Amino acid sequence: MNEYRQITEAFQENFRNYGELGASVSVWKEGREIVSLHSGFAAADKTRPWTEHSLVPVYSATKGAASATLLLALHQQGASPQMSMGNCGLNSRCPMHPSRR
Repeated sequence: MNEYRQITEAFQENFRNYGELGASVSVWKEGREIVSLHSGFAAADKTRPWTEHSLVPVYSATKGAASATLLLALHQQGASPQMSMGNCGLNSRCPMHPSRR
């Protein structure tokens, strides 16, 4: 059984359920590529298949890194994605409140 099958399933779900046109993903662990997926089309008219060599605009490539950076910053401050951050600046119980640093 593929230990990374959840990644493959989530990738395929984007095409089945969310209208993804074309995409690729590469996941590395300890200096080794452990997942490499590509599917769909590189052109809106569906004339050019998406391959492992398809170019990606830089603005699309930064979303993952930006999300990971935010999650790391939240974790380091003792917060989690499940926390309500709406009142965090005013709430002294919030781990990110200045009184708790």
